[in-house]
Amino acid sequence: MKAATELLVFAGKIKAWSPVLGQFNKREETVCGRLLLLCGLWKLGCGEFFEGDKEPQRLLSRLEEKLEKGIHGKPFFPDRPDLHFNISHGGGWAVCALSSVPCGIDIQDVRPIRSPRLLERTMDEAEQEQIKVSSCPEREFARLWAYKESCLKLTGEGITRSMKELPSPAWHEFFWLEDLAGCAAAGEPCRLTIQRCEPGDFLLLTKKLGQ
Repeated sequence: MKAATELLVFAGKIKAWSPVLGQFNKREETVCGRLLLLCGLWKLGCGEFFEGDKEPQRLLSRLEEKLEKGIHGKPFFPDRPDLHFNISHGGGWAVCALSSVPCGIDIQDVRPIRSPRLLERTMDEAEQEQIKVSSCPEREFARLWAYKESCLKLTGEGITRSMKELPSPAWHEFFWLEDLAGCAAAGEPCRLTIQRCEPGDFLLLTKKLGQ
């Protein structure tokens, strides 16, 4: 039997990363996601993304230069078809999924459900019932919404079709990140591993690059 493909998720609390993020003239959540991607690439031994440069802004610029975007805006590495990633942020967190197969990830805050019409527009009948009978409908809604978003991000379509009629991915797995609902999806069965990354991990990376 073939071993499950590994899907690594690198997670960081944006507030904890603020001292590092402040040197970039971009939205903190966006930069945090990219720095988590760099940390993941480093841990996977992808040295071509670094080339010995330890300066954070140059590292980020080099990363952006290696990216292209698909038809609906999903970024990818054209020179590394064996390397796939996806980023999400919300609720004060950023996460980056990395795998050798196409993947999507999403995290969602648990919030009050604004109206019954929102359920009707986004959930099929079985999902609506699943939410209604749940001991905490808000948590179940957030969980299912994260699932739907991860499916869309897996294919790179974005919200270009009805949220009620999404094709099921080959694999998905739910998770919780503190109080955030999360879901990862992929093009084949995967083994999910979540690693929390701290600013010190990135600083250690830059220190090793400078040696």
